[in-house]
Amino acid sequence: MASYKRRSSTPGLPHISALTVLLEAQQMKSIIHRMIYVARISREQAPRSDIPDHYERLFHQLIKSNLGESISGLLLLYPGCVIHMIEASSEILTGINQDLIQIQNQGANSLLQDIKIIVISHNIPSRLLPRWCFHIVGLPIQYLDDFGNEQSEETMVEECLTLMMKLGLFLSQTLKSGSKGPEDNLHDLAPGLLVREQIIFFLIRSERFLKPEEFLAMYNKPINSSVASDLVWPAPQYLLYNSHFGSDS
Repeated sequence: MASYKRRSSTPGLPHISALTVLLEAQQMKSIIHRMIYVARISREQAPRSDIPDHYERLFHQLIKSNLGESISGLLLLYPGCVIHMIEASSEILTGINQDLIQIQNQGANSLLQDIKIIVISHNIPSRLLPRWCFHIVGLPIQYLDDFGNEQSEETMVEECLTLMMKLGLFLSQTLKSGSKGPEDNLHDLAPGLLVREQIIFFLIRSERFLKPEEFLAMYNKPINSSVASDLVWPAPQYLLYNSHFGSDS
């Protein structure tokens, strides 16, 4: 976006026009971020369909309070866990994280538990999916049994994110207008593009990823803080995942 010169009628005090504020607000709304998180489905949880129903209601509320914005992404529901990719503005992602915190605080009866944010890619060049959709995954046992314990955490994270991007691209080319998700089994339509459930559970158990409340605390922390105890070097390694995948589309 082109920069606009701000004239000042009083020395040292910049004058900000209403047009400048409007243009900057429109620019912020056009900036899209992508978040991917994983979570365990509570054993006390009723049908898995309750989870997409919850998000449809939440998204309706968030869009209503953020006019002119939209939400896209993909929710995959496995028998015991979920992986969720969401593309939206920073305001909407903040609202989603606040909702995740409320979900976790509900205890054993919550929709989701042990939520971990795997990556947040800032200012992505374009949306991967035209809208938000979900799919309930039912994978055959033999497909899930090929999990290799010799894989490193970095390899599993890379595989997880790569498959989600490839699956999103596949769905963007095959989704029918007005549908809430793939009509057929994704394992038949796109063999090899589904993240293995064991990998999702491994990432849920990992201590290297932020919980929603930890992310919001870091996000809301003043950037000019200079307390010596807050200065940590080198940076936690999980932050590297963000920078590595931040330019994917």
